[in-house]
Amino acid sequence: MPPPRKDSVIASVSVIADSKADPQSQNSCNNDEITKSNAPHSPCNDIENAMQNPGVGCSGTLPRNDKFSSRFTLHSSLKQTYRPNVLSSYRLKKSAFTLAEVLITLGIIGVVAAITMPALFAKYQKQLMVNQLKAAYSILYNALNLAQQEYGDYRYWTYYQDDKGVQGSSYEFVNTYLKPYIKNVELYNGSNNIKGCKNITYRNMDRSIADCSSVSGFCEICSSALPLTQIHLANGMIMIALVRQNKNVTTGETIPKAEFFIDSNGLKGPNIWGKDIFRFSLSYSGGQYSASNSGSNTMKLCGGDCHSRDFNLKEQCTMTSAYGCAEVIIGDSWQIKDDYPWK
Repeated sequence: MPPPRKDSVIASVSVIADSKADPQSQNSCNNDEITKSNAPHSPCNDIENAMQNPGVGCSGTLPRNDKFSSRFTLHSSLKQTYRPNVLSSYRLKKSAFTLAEVLITLGIIGVVAAITMPALFAKYQKQLMVNQLKAAYSILYNALNLAQQEYGDYRYWTYYQDDKGVQGSSYEFVNTYLKPYIKNVELYNGSNNIKGCKNITYRNMDRSIADCSSVSGFCEICSSALPLTQIHLANGMIMIALVRQNKNVTTGETIPKAEFFIDSNGLKGPNIWGKDIFRFSLSYSGGQYSASNSGSNTMKLCGGDCHSRDFNLKEQCTMTSAYGCAEVIIGDSWQIKDDYPWK
């Protein structure tokens, strides 16, 4: 017979010592069996009892923190904690979402997005167009100011010349007063062979096709478009200068005028008047073609013909005509307000 193991001897001695110190432990096993046989209904099987008595043990045999020992334990006291797992499972099930609830929530989010997204996109488009218009105006205004410092007041510049006509006079004006004061530009003198040019359909604000001649030879191909000099900037903007003379039907006075048609983002869309296509002019303040009728002998750069806001919104900034729309935006502190014909 082999000798007993050392650790088994130590365990037996420990049990005997503990039994002498605590006489009640000798009957622990018997008490345990009695408790099992007489155990009441377990509170763990009843959710309401578990919620009302969270401290009650879930074994059905021993209360929380009960002390017991047996011949197979090395220590006389062993603490065991029993937690109501069924209660935790109940709470976990109650916190989950059903498929129907998720689908309803997603549907509500979709409806709200469908209502708000068009307004947000329109606001973004308006701000983008305003920024592009502001950049175009700044380039044109600075170039004309620098030319004015060298050649004097606008009134004394050379505009229309009979021997050169509209096309020749416009080209001469661009080469003298604009090109030297704008960096990194390319000039195209009345040619349809413009780099990147294609047959583009230009439209009014109501999406109707704009008169080909009103675009003044941007990039469309049609017989009525004036073959004018184009200035292509490094940022993609296209500028066209149109120099002509206007005659007052009442006085017979001939007044020179320079108009500037600007596609603020070049060949990109939407190519719509009042959105990315605008018109500026060097005109006498007051909106008249005659200095004597305007009440002022001062020429200035206007976003149209130097008319009032009310006149422009009624006549020159509408769904079918946008010659004065830049003037409306500038007059409104570079904002597109609710009465602007935006569609």
